[in-house]
Amino acid sequence: MEQQAFINIIKDKAIELQTTYNILASITIAQSILESGWGTSELYQKANSSFGIKWSESCGYDKYLINTKEVENGKEITIQDYFRKYDSVEDSIKDHAIFLQKARYKNILGDTDYSSVANKLYQDGYSTSSEYPSKLIKIIEQYRLNNYDILNVSTTSETDQIINNNEKGSNKMKIGLRAGHSDNCAGAIGIVDEHSQMKQYYEEVKAVFEAYGHTVTDCNSNASTEGGELSEGATKANNANVDLFISLHMNCFNGTAHGTEALVSSTSSGAYSYAQNLVNNFAELGITSRGVKCASDYEMNHVNAPNIISEICFCDSETDMVIYNQYSLKKLAHVLCNAIDSNIPKDVDSSVTSTTTTQTGYVITTYLPNGYQGNNEFNGVDANYILQYFTDIKCYFRGNGKGVWIETQTLTMDKCLQLKDTLGSWFYQIN
Repeated sequence: MEQQAFINIIKDKAIELQTTYNILASITIAQSILESGWGTSELYQKANSSFGIKWSESCGYDKYLINTKEVENGKEITIQDYFRKYDSVEDSIKDHAIFLQKARYKNILGDTDYSSVANKLYQDGYSTSSEYPSKLIKIIEQYRLNNYDILNVSTTSETDQIINNNEKGSNKMKIGLRAGHSDNCAGAIGIVDEHSQMKQYYEEVKAVFEAYGHTVTDCNSNASTEGGELSEGATKANNANVDLFISLHMNCFNGTAHGTEALVSSTSSGAYSYAQNLVNNFAELGITSRGVKCASDYEMNHVNAPNIISEICFCDSETDMVIYNQYSLKKLAHVLCNAIDSNIPKDVDSSVTSTTTTQTGYVITTYLPNGYQGNNEFNGVDANYILQYFTDIKCYFRGNGKGVWIETQTLTMDKCLQLKDTLGSWFYQIN
């Protein structure tokens, strides 16, 4: 289940019950996430149990037998035991709140410090694992579940508290951001140059995040090797102790694939819900969603914070580039930032105007079926045929091992569109 969707299932009941039973909503939600494995556990799926509360003759619920792990004499063992079975997940959440009213847990009631409550649960014997408190605390902080806690119910209504916690700017993040690859270690080159595009995109994304109160750490690198630039970016992110790391990329696959996708370390990663939002947002623009994929790339193994590799589209796909070129980088930045912070609109604020009065761009071909020999030497390009369209416009031959393409000088957008319509298999790229 998508993580934010799971949180949404649990949070409303947790918020409702905390004023009655004095259990922080953040603790209830975090325990549910941890004990049900984001709703994937057998107990959750087959017994509507969001928590691992064991069954007893007097509990008033049906029982469900499963294998469970316990820590005994410092060692983890597997045993069979009965757990409570419920008619609904909501019933499970309420029973959890009632269960914690036992005398042994009285010192957590009314405690408004989630770290203190997490540690007291372990001390009072709720879990036999010494890692239980730290896992709860990590989940709460990673997903900012404390925003759902009602800390002063005597002066603030439940509804008002929730609104206050979700006002614009209440969830400020430290975001590590980098434009994939470096000036000295080129990325993919297709219809456009990936790194060149992402450098410009980085500036737009950074500006939007900062306009909404987030702190952006520059994790770019100009190392000359792939390992060097990846290592430098990860080090910058870790030194800044960022909350989230985003690496901006465009995909490439011989012009035969298209679509948008995002990579995360696992479905339980703190970045998973953001990644899902990301591909959904780009899909709304018309770019085919390839979904969220799990990977084990360098950044995922070396950046401490939850992290995402965003592959906006395929830079060598005619299908994707037609759509990509319909939008300004500012618009695309809002689309990305909204996936991380829903307070940021997907559309560019109409009060923000461009610093340039005339929109410009350049026109580029798809790959031409002619060889590139290296050292700027091209085989078989019929320059005379191409150049007849450019009697008053400079154009440049480009190439790599995949083929040859041609770019014009910077032009007004009207001229770009005129040439694109005339030439057919050409595209314009906004500067």
